[in-house]
Amino acid sequence: LARVALLNISASRPALPDPDHYTPDLEACLMMACHQQALQDRDPQRMAGNQMLATLVLEVLERGRLSGALKPDLLWTRLPTHEQLVSLLVCLASNDFTIWDELLVAAGFGIYPLGAILNHSCEPNCVLYYEARTHRQIIRCIADVRQGEELSHAYIDIAAPSHQRRARLESSYFFTCRCPRCLAPPQHLDLRLEGGGGEEAEEA
Repeated sequence: LARVALLNISASRPALPDPDHYTPDLEACLMMACHQQALQDRDPQRMAGNQMLATLVLEVLERGRLSGALKPDLLWTRLPTHEQLVSLLVCLASNDFTIWDELLVAAGFGIYPLGAILNHSCEPNCVLYYEARTHRQIIRCIADVRQGEELSHAYIDIAAPSHQRRARLESSYFFTCRCPRCLAPPQHLDLRLEGGGGEEAEEA
């Protein structure tokens, strides 16, 4: 969090964005979906922790400024406010992405505001992957997409039964999934995913 604040006030930050290369900034991150009120209602202790962390970051930066430990050319007028830092923490919790390598081993986490625009579906038409060298996020369609059709990807493991998927989405992303798969009547697939078997299993 302190690094984000320092990057925002860095004098080396380009004044104008490069039209050939999208670089997310603090404003772009703060525009991502933020469920601050929902988190306050459901987990006030975690929300209080976010507020304490934002206060700590600002105090550390202020001490660094007063002591001369930080670069003198930093643009302190661009320092994020306490409210912005709290909002950023909430945004990051719902919008960070796990960066996977070619062996599907987690290599870290990243913030991709453009990728965060995509909604969830348990029947996604896109997947996300990452370039090994640059960690650039790539959105790739895995199904035919009609003109005007919304692009979507899966926020969670879609191999889980419907009730488990919906519970995970409500607890982590604060919404009830209404994709075609979740709205469909109970399916034989859900029974098999839960280990309940079915006619095929009984016959076997």
